[in-house]
Amino acid sequence: MIPFATKSPAPARRKGLRSEGAFTLVEIILAIGLATALLLVAMTFYHQAAEMRVNILRESERVSMMRLVVDRLAGDLRAAQPKAGPGNEFTGDSTSMSFIKEACASSSPYTLPGAAEPTDLVRISVATLTGTNGSKVVVSGLDRVEALVNPPAAPLALPTNAVATSPDLLTNTASTSLYPADPTNTVTEPFAPIIRFVRFRYWDGAAWQGGWTNATPPAGVEMVLSTDGLEEDAEPDAYPPEAFRRVVFVPGGVPRPGSDVGVSTNSAAL
Repeated sequence: MIPFATKSPAPARRKGLRSEGAFTLVEIILAIGLATALLLVAMTFYHQAAEMRVNILRESERVSMMRLVVDRLAGDLRAAQPKAGPGNEFTGDSTSMSFIKEACASSSPYTLPGAAEPTDLVRISVATLTGTNGSKVVVSGLDRVEALVNPPAAPLALPTNAVATSPDLLTNTASTSLYPADPTNTVTEPFAPIIRFVRFRYWDGAAWQGGWTNATPPAGVEMVLSTDGLEEDAEPDAYPPEAFRRVVFVPGGVPRPGSDVGVSTNSAAL
């Protein structure tokens, strides 16, 4: 009997079988390179999108903060009191303002005999904070101070171990006070530390003025604020490339031209 013999495939057939069942080294290297390139492109786009998102959020926060600052100042100006009296004039220049406005005053239930009644008027003072950048003075923020024009007098005190059943038991010789001894009611706000440029102008009914000192507020106030400062070689009347501008009408200001109400003359027009 002739033994069974296995015939091996031809050389061409063996080569075809190997090529059908595996990748070559060149193909693997090309696949790895292509995957790496796609991953780098995806990471680059993700990084750019993340940076854009951060910039948009930062810009949105900056705009929102500037809007809040402008709205707060606009609300103060709209409540400015006309003819507030001597010593309470509306004063302002290109970087600061001070005026009287209406507000809610909190008075204590017990006041000293003969003390003046607290009023609902407060003085608003807005001014720039300045710093130095080398030899140049630059704006480092905007400050706002609010103080009662006629604060309530120091309250009476309650005697030690006494029960306040009537106002007669309240004396000035006690060691325990019902209220703070010096209620000045002055509020200083870290108002806007991001501001680097401030410019105020005042409308007298006919033209813009660089300053104002009068018992009657101006008819309008122009506010220009920016988070960018001026360049070192900028002109004094220049503005930053990007600034927030608003013109606020003051209801208690000088009458418009043609009104039958007498207009007081601004004594500090610059």
